[in-house]
Amino acid sequence: MKVDLYLEYRGAPVQIAWARETSLGVYMGVRFSPDVENASYFRDGQRQLLRFPRMPDGTRRREEVPIDSQSPITAIQQSELILDRTVKVAGGAKSSPSAPKASPGTTALTFAEDYLEDYPCLHYEAHIVHNGYAKEFVAHRVGDSAAASDDLRVSIRLFPLDHFPEQSLALIVQRKRSA
Repeated sequence: MKVDLYLEYRGAPVQIAWARETSLGVYMGVRFSPDVENASYFRDGQRQLLRFPRMPDGTRRREEVPIDSQSPITAIQQSELILDRTVKVAGGAKSSPSAPKASPGTTALTFAEDYLEDYPCLHYEAHIVHNGYAKEFVAHRVGDSAAASDDLRVSIRLFPLDHFPEQSLALIVQRKRSA
């Protein structure tokens, strides 16, 4: 499973996040400048968060943030969060590098500029969800979004995992008024 998330900016796609799966686990990265983070959820339940803050000289520094372990991927019976981020996108897309070419087999999700309308922020989450819990998970997330917002413009997509066939990756994207 390979997924890239894009936001259209002046007719050109800007990559804001990506998700990948290998036999070692599931990974999610936030590429949107200036916030760059990578979160890993390994098959045995170990997790890792890497941040790459921009330094005053324009370079990025690598910081590892400790995260508690969770259930091994194959033992997840409902869902486990990989990454949860809200980024300010209004005006920020112009400072992001252009989107890299997608590798073969990558699913691209592109959100048009008008998706945001006058909302300056985009919130996205990635969860590993057991397939038997997927319908309940989606219903619960839509209900949470409706209760917490005056605007229910939320996108929830499930992607089957190749190496962990009982699980899927759930990507949730929603526009927000503030970070």
